[in-house]
Amino acid sequence: MNAERPRQATGLVECPMQDELLLYDPRTERVVALNLSARAIWSLCDGRHSAADVAATLGECLGLPPDALETDVGKAISELRDAGFLELRRD
Repeated sequence: MNAERPRQATGLVECPMQDELLLYDPRTERVVALNLSARAIWSLCDGRHSAADVAATLGECLGLPPDALETDVGKAISELRDAGFLELRRD
């Protein structure tokens, strides 16, 4: 994984719905529903953590090595970025 640090795009509306989190972008009128796993990833996308950091943090919580989560974390971040919900911060 690279050193880009994903952060949540500004102007989004978050709506918790039981175990899911709905994200709405009023500029594009796009909506996405995050399950528990994606919600955990989302919560760590603050512009300070790289994708590798996110995988390491979740790995600690789940008792798994970070490399076991890197593919899923990377995929979730890519999908949210492609949908316009995440921006990538570079140094």
